[in-house]
Amino acid sequence: MTFVLDASVILKLIIVEREEDQQIALGVIKNFQEGKAEILLPSFWVFEVGNTLMKKGGDYESLYVFVLDIGFPTHEFDSSELIEIGKFGKKHNVTFYDASYHYLAKLAGFTFVTADEKYFEKVKKVGNIILLKNLKLH
Repeated sequence: MTFVLDASVILKLIIVEREEDQQIALGVIKNFQEGKAEILLPSFWVFEVGNTLMKKGGDYESLYVFVLDIGFPTHEFDSSELIEIGKFGKKHNVTFYDASYHYLAKLAGFTFVTADEKYFEKVKKVGNIILLKNLKLH
């Protein structure tokens, strides 16, 4: 199992909207921690998740430390990859941020896991993507 997790999935670990989603997200992290799954994230994920947590209020610091301590491996995009991300985003009419996660999944040969159903509907034909709620762990 090899995944690129969207910020929406990482946030499901600590912000409970649907308990089923949180359980699947926790299962992915458990598999990662046990060496049964690989995860790769774009390096900017810490800013996207941090920004959302900061806005949510509550116990920002302990929640952020929790996700930071998971120790996700990251990828720093080079100039040519950033250009390709922009092309992907423009072609599919999605944000540069969303395109970055999806592009990284395609680049690494991983599956992009998102909880964002609107994004999924726009790009499902591109491949390398699954909705968190449809993810089946072994």
